Amino acid sequence: RDAIVLGGGYFAAPDLRLYAEVGYAFIVDGGAEPWEFQFGWEYAPTHPTGWAGSPFVAMNAYLREEVDWGGDFTLMAGWAWRGARLLRVGLQY
Repeated sequence: RDAIVLGGGYFAAPDLRLYAEVGYAFIVDGGAEPWEFQFGWEYAPTHPTGWAGSPFVAMNAYLREEVDWGGDFTLMAGWAWRGARLLRVGLQY
């Protein structure tokens, strides 16, 4: 599967990011079909949190044409610490 993907993100609030991608495969093989969509949101600290940290939660969906627009769904939640780098600890479904 060789695809071109176009995506973008938008901060709806300082700690809330929305994003979406659309992909079109110009070469497919093995039952694959060309279209795919991915979208989601994440609420996570964008400013330094100090030692206390801050909660985060995120959701992602990935839909593919070859499985009749089924695909993957991911939900994550936990605690994040942001400084020069980001450290997150949490659970993923």
